[in-house]
Order: sequence, then structure tokens, then C-alpha cells
Amino acid sequence: MRVIVDNDFSGDPDDLFQLAHHLLSPSVEIPFVIASHLAPGDGFDPSPVQAENAARKVHELLAVMNLTDRVRVVTGSNVGLSSPLEPIRSAAAEAIIEEALRQETDLPLYVALGGGLTELASALLLEPAIAERLTAVWIGGREHEGLAVPPPDGDTIEYNTTIDPNAAFTVFNHSSVPLWQVPRDTFRQCLISWAEIETRVRPVGALGAYLAGSLDLVRELAAS
Repeated sequence: MRVIVDNDFSGDPDDLFQLAHHLLSPSVEIPFVIASHLAPGDGFDPSPVQAENAARKVHELLAVMNLTDRVRVVTGSNVGLSSPLEPIRSAAAEAIIEEALRQETDLPLYVALGGGLTELASALLLEPAIAERLTAVWIGGREHEGLAVPPPDGDTIEYNTTIDPNAAFTVFNHSSVPLWQVPRDTFRQCLISWAEIETRVRPVGALGAYLAGSLDLVRELAAS
């Protein structure tokens, strides 16, 4: 299958783990990686150029994996949609449209979204026909009522939704794109212990050391 990876790589480094998994997978073709923005003033990256910073993190990972110049990186918008019906014409949104409209391949297309939905929402608004030509897989959204309960002291709005609430509204309410949603109660169950990081990740070459090191930075941030 084809997988477009879209994530806010200047934020939580779990995104880097996700991208490394996809890049190492022999079963997927990655046309390009989208570097997208966080919420304004996010603690990981409060700058106004979050998408550019995300792209730099992707290039850093590619260098560690000896994949420099072999994977296309597309920078998304630095801001979210101003309304659910007003797209932002970014290079990333245009790239999604171009890939979805390709005729010379029969491989199904998925967009793996680990942050906000700005680029997908914009692409769907700019060219609604692509909704029939891809499947969106989004890690985001709070618990579905009656199926799960929020975590203790959990925010009313789930983190990835806060990145661009208008874009989430666009994808859910103003498009017909097939959407596989992984809500907060589900993705919170994907856990790994520090003992496993130290024994099964950090010692495994330059990539393992890099990924474990990215988590060290989070631990330092939490302790400060």
C-alpha cells in the first residue's frame, strides 16, 4: 500500500518512533512525509514556524537512518484553518491531492495522521473528489460516549483535536472520506516501559540511540 505520513514532528517524539516504523516497513511505499504544525504556543515548540521545525526533525531522522535524499519531505502550514470551510493552499495539501489523483498505480492510498488534520482537511476542501481515493487513519479525538471514560483530569478536548479543531470539523462533518479513528482511550493503551527502552531500543544501533535520546529530552523537560 501507499502511506502518506503526516505528523507534528517538532512535538512529542512518539512521532519519530512512528515514522521510523513506517520507513523500516517493507510492505508500504511512502510517497512523501508531511511535517505539520502543533497548537499555537505548544510547550514542545511554541515558535511560529512549527512546520519548518518539524521538517528539520524528519531530515534529522532520515540522516540517522541513512535515507537522506531518498524520502520526500513536504512542509505543511504553520497555522490551522480559520474556519471549517476555508482551506489553506499549502504544498502539503497540494501533494495529497496530486498523490490521490495518480492514475498509474493500483496501490491503495492511506494517510496516517498523528497530529492535527489541517493538511487533509485543506486537500479535501480544495478537491473533494479525493475522498473516494484514499483512507484517512487518525490518532485523535476523545472517548466515544458509552464506550469509554476520559482519563483522570483529562482535557475535555483531546490533544490532537486542539491542534486544529476546524480541520477536525471539516473531515468529520464536511467530507465523505473513509476515516479509521483511533480515539484517546485506545491510543493511551500503547505503552512501553523505560526498562524496555533501555534494553530493546537504546542499544540497537544509531537509530535506537537516537530514538531513546529523544525520549530523554522529554524526561528532562518533565523534571524541570
